[in-house]
Amino acid sequence: DDSYKPYLVTLRYRDFLNNPVAHDSAASVVFDTLTLTPVLHSPHKGPSNLLNVTFTLPENAWHGSVQLTFQSNETIAHVWFRPSFSVQGTHHTLLNRTHLSNNPHVLRVSQETLPDQA
Repeated sequence: DDSYKPYLVTLRYRDFLNNPVAHDSAASVVFDTLTLTPVLHSPHKGPSNLLNVTFTLPENAWHGSVQLTFQSNETIAHVWFRPSFSVQGTHHTLLNRTHLSNNPHVLRVSQETLPDQA
């Protein structure tokens, strides 16, 4: 798996009498170097102007980095979620198409309304 890079970590020191160096090592220390792929289960139209959104994060996200992007021929709109939606697991919310920021889980939006699609 290329997502983890192993290191051998060794601690060394020489005492105050200048005796030979002593050391200890940790056989394998790994660092996570890859963001796992999230799963967008559903954006589907709900009642009226509401859009049901369900997604799963396979690991904790950097706070403020969870974002939905809506793209059409006319526009690109971004919705960023609050830290409560940055934890590993499945998240569900309803977004109002005409007031995207009117949601307790939304941190900010690039625009407030998604235009009608022809």
